[in-house]
Amino acid sequence: MIISQLYGVLAVVLAGLAVGGAVSEPAAGLRRLRPSGDHDHPGREDPGGPTGGARSRPVAELIAALAAPRRGSPPTGQRAALAGAVAVVLPLGLQAVAGVGAQAWFAAPVAAAAGYLVSGRLQTPAYHRRRQRLVDGLPAALELLSAAIAAGLPLRSAVGEVLAVLDGPLAEDLQQVITSIDLGRDEATAWRSLRDHPALGPISVDLARSLESGTMIAATLQRHAAIARRNRRGDREARARTVGVKSVPPLMLCFVPAFLLISIVPIAASGIVQALQ
Repeated sequence: MIISQLYGVLAVVLAGLAVGGAVSEPAAGLRRLRPSGDHDHPGREDPGGPTGGARSRPVAELIAALAAPRRGSPPTGQRAALAGAVAVVLPLGLQAVAGVGAQAWFAAPVAAAAGYLVSGRLQTPAYHRRRQRLVDGLPAALELLSAAIAAGLPLRSAVGEVLAVLDGPLAEDLQQVITSIDLGRDEATAWRSLRDHPALGPISVDLARSLESGTMIAATLQRHAAIARRNRRGDREARARTVGVKSVPPLMLCFVPAFLLISIVPIAASGIVQALQ
């Protein structure tokens, strides 16, 4: 009996450590996902041939989609630690609660694989905060950039002027483009490197196209600034609508025990005392 209780306590402690490791901020910051080779080389033929490749491609794509981490997921080290904790917690929990013997440890590899894959679908609080700062600061940055270009500055110089008054993750990502151009990279190619960016993706592609075709960059930026402003308003409305839903668990966690302690427990205690007398 005592050993089962110790197993239960150890399982709860390890579960808490696993949850803490899953939601903590990554030390290295937000990491971008590299585009796959199929996107980089759209004309590359399938080495499996016209018949075998067509059959194996859906299965391979499904496995790759399940194994690939989601943008903003915890780093590989934290995901591995979570998988190891789950692999220990599940057998201990089965032994403590269900009374399963040593056979419970056969579920450890499955639990580890499931924990590793599921943790890849989570997104860290740091990613959400970074994304929110991108959404909030994008309209003003695009308007400043459009005004600088309308004043006669080229795109590269306009970005430099905007970076002088801009900070945060948006400034860091724009600075990477300017650094690439300073190192000798083609300007349009440098902007296309942000095509997978959560906020600057469509804008960077249109800017690269405008640089190659010579179209009006200021008009492109003004159009994207209006779109970013609408997206920011929609994002804020969505967050406001979820406040009520997010407040339910804390209220239930605090209100229900308080209600029981104030109303139910005194009545039950008085009834028991009267019955004993």
